[in-house]
Amino acid sequence: MTPERYTPDEFARLMALPDGHPDRQSAEQSAQFRAWRLMLREFEQPEAALASPSELESAAREVEARVARALTARAAAGAEAPRHRTVPHRALVASLVAWFRRPAMRPALAVVAVVLVAGVALWSSTRGPATRAVRGPSEASSFVLNAPRAVPGGIELTWTPVPDAEAYRVVFYGTDLQESARVDGLTRPGLLLHADALPAGLPHGGHVMAEVTALRHGDPIVTSASRLVRLP
Repeated sequence: MTPERYTPDEFARLMALPDGHPDRQSAEQSAQFRAWRLMLREFEQPEAALASPSELESAAREVEARVARALTARAAAGAEAPRHRTVPHRALVASLVAWFRRPAMRPALAVVAVVLVAGVALWSSTRGPATRAVRGPSEASSFVLNAPRAVPGGIELTWTPVPDAEAYRVVFYGTDLQESARVDGLTRPGLLLHADALPAGLPHGGHVMAEVTALRHGDPIVTSASRLVRLP
């Protein structure tokens, strides 16, 4: 993907054109042009650019969903990642969600979603072959970590059962680009997270990215796509 390049003079010329002008209509197809237009609007009318809380939550969910779809094709089983290994796509999404919650940054939500998906696609296409063994596209894509369900005193995470799995592992990633916590040895497709007994490293009320791996004889079978989780 090669983004369009606009100089300040060209951007000013395009903004001066009426909406129906062919050059303006063509420019509106560019994510860069739309981003510049939104930033200009925020500068000229900051109060009009603020997103409502519902729009903010919707945009955060949309970013998460788009990244999950972009990474589904590369979902794979494989060797356990070292604890110090960074996880750019998961941490990036978690960081962006925290960034979305800063009032001054809300006007760029739609632009960030476009840029994020483009960046993930580029990263996925240039990082080389996956180091984890892929079990099969249909099986990998059918192994899903469901949306958290509220329960008294906390939340419950559930996922698709894997018939030949002996255990499951849930790994959480924070905004510091590192693994925050993990829970091993789960024998059922679910994990209860109580507000007064969170695994060490997880912040109360914070947002993290979570993924679950199905294991057999201690070896990974398949790993789910990441999901944004708000902790109790």
